[in-house]
Amino acid sequence: MRFFTILLFASSLIVGCSEPFHGNPEITSVVKNEGFQAKRVARLEIDGMMCEVGCVTKVKKELLELEGVSNVIMDFDSDRGTNFANVEYEIKTISLFSIYNAVNSIADGKLYGVKAVVDTEYRPDAE
Repeated sequence: MRFFTILLFASSLIVGCSEPFHGNPEITSVVKNEGFQAKRVARLEIDGMMCEVGCVTKVKKELLELEGVSNVIMDFDSDRGTNFANVEYEIKTISLFSIYNAVNSIADGKLYGVKAVVDTEYRPDAE
């Protein structure tokens, strides 16, 4: 039974994911003078994630393994073609390109693709 469960899970990863977006993502930078702490958050618009168990977990795991990434919040809905990852990171440690590339290089780029990135810098109020 355990073998069957593993086989079913593995086949859902291979068959369940759609074709990723291949191309240059649209990158938008935003500065917000709000919050209590200075931080950077990249919101990645990702194609190809079809399942919460395999796809979302894999993307989140790969992002959290990057040095300089402190938090990842996934925004997944199986009814959407495009889903999102909100990645909090340290700009002095890791580049936005490295974060983008980590998602696009999963399974040699055959599973997921980043379509757009909104990079937001939060600056605490100076008041």
